[in-house]
Formats: sequence, structure tokens, C-alpha cells
Amino acid sequence: GAVAHAALATLKRQGDAPTGYGGVAAALIAYLEARFQGRFNGLTHPRLADALRTLGVAPGTVDALVAELENCDFARFAPAAAGGKVADAADRAMALVDRIEGGA
Repeated sequence: GAVAHAALATLKRQGDAPTGYGGVAAALIAYLEARFQGRFNGLTHPRLADALRTLGVAPGTVDALVAELENCDFARFAPAAAGGKVADAADRAMALVDRIEGGA
């Protein structure tokens, strides 16, 4: 969790470039791979959700994580329409890491 927090904190300081949203998504995937010792990069969101549920991650946390990844994808490809900030996405991602670490 600490490595993910550090990566996400760095992204918060980089501004709102579309690449920042990609960085948030990449940090979440890297965290999941380190935490669960598995490969999650390249999975579709439904497959990712299934894998996380199988690993015991709470359904509400899985749903929130997938929603955040979808938000990041949307913001990367339509930044003007996204209306959010990379810092907000990073904060939500940090909260998700905390939820997973806490067993929620």
C-alpha cells in the first residue's frame, strides 16, 4: 500500500494532463499485482472484477475500483469532457488501496 500511495501522491503534483489519469490507473493495477501476486494488466474490467472477487475483495470495493478505472479511461481519452482532476482521481485511488489493505 505504501508504494501505491507514494506513486499516487507523485501523480497529484503533476497536474491534470491526460497522462496523469493513465498513471492513476497504472498505479492501481501495479498495486493489485503486488498485493495479490498475480497478473491484472490487460484484463477487461469484468475479468478484473471477477478475479478480485475470487480473491476475497469486497464487492463494493471491487465495484468502486472498476468505476475508478473506467473514470480514468474516460478522462484519458476525453479530458475536456471528464471535468475532474487527476488529484481527485489519485485521492480516490488511495482510498481504494486503503479499503483493500483493510480487508474491505
